[in-house]
Amino acid sequence: MKIVSSLDKTKKWDGKNPKDQGVCDNNEYLGNWITKQLKNNLPSWKARIPDARGMENKEDKPQPIRPYDLRHTWAIRLATEKRWADVSDSDAAQAMGHDVATHRKHYQRWISSEAIKRKQMDKISLTKR
Repeated sequence: MKIVSSLDKTKKWDGKNPKDQGVCDNNEYLGNWITKQLKNNLPSWKARIPDARGMENKEDKPQPIRPYDLRHTWAIRLATEKRWADVSDSDAAQAMGHDVATHRKHYQRWISSEAIKRKQMDKISLTKR
């Protein structure tokens, strides 16, 4: 794994700085490593793949999924479900170890414009409470 500074990703991580937790800069490597470790200890996982609206077709055959796919699912749920309306793109991106542009490029492209509008309305309703 390549760990860089969470404060400045152009710099190597210094584990002695208590304000810098570090971040993995090559998530593909990390995801593959986790998948390999779990694959050796768990049965294979299968699921129906949802469409852009987050709906699954019960007639679709379950497809093999990797543990790393759960990361994508988590990001999409944060962006579409009402209960996560108070989580900003910036906070979600930071939690996943990348910037907002990367977050939007890799995760929000799967989300329909209707789901994005719905989340914005959910945010507004949260502020009125």
